[in-house]
Amino acid sequence: MKLFYFFLLLLGFNFFVNAEQQEQWKLNIFDKNNNLSVVAMIILTESPTSTCLDGEWFDVDVKEAKKVQEAQFPVESQLSYRINNETLVLGRHNRCDSYAQLIGTLSKNSFSGEYSAFGLGWSKSLGTFNMTKVVL
Repeated sequence: MKLFYFFLLLLGFNFFVNAEQQEQWKLNIFDKNNNLSVVAMIILTESPTSTCLDGEWFDVDVKEAKKVQEAQFPVESQLSYRINNETLVLGRHNRCDSYAQLIGTLSKNSFSGEYSAFGLGWSKSLGTFNMTKVVL
């Protein structure tokens, strides 16, 4: 009987440890010519953050990042995200002009979509991205 309770305790502990782990995502950003420009490992946190855009936004924790090309997505900046109806919007939204963002759609364990920049009275398509959940 003691072994049964020990097993239940161990099972409960493993569930708690797994619940505390946050999901990591591998982010690949490509330029207009489909050349890889940024590779990063990120965590989409549940920590609310303030932005210059309407809606509920959360912090992005960048664990590691490598820019293959200069003058690309500002992965070193404070990033925020939101997900609505399987659509991800992720980017630099703490500046109230000259936004850089990724907008993509969920398919199984990945997002893919467009990389763009915009500001007051202008917008520009800069490439594409994909983001895949990392299984640890």
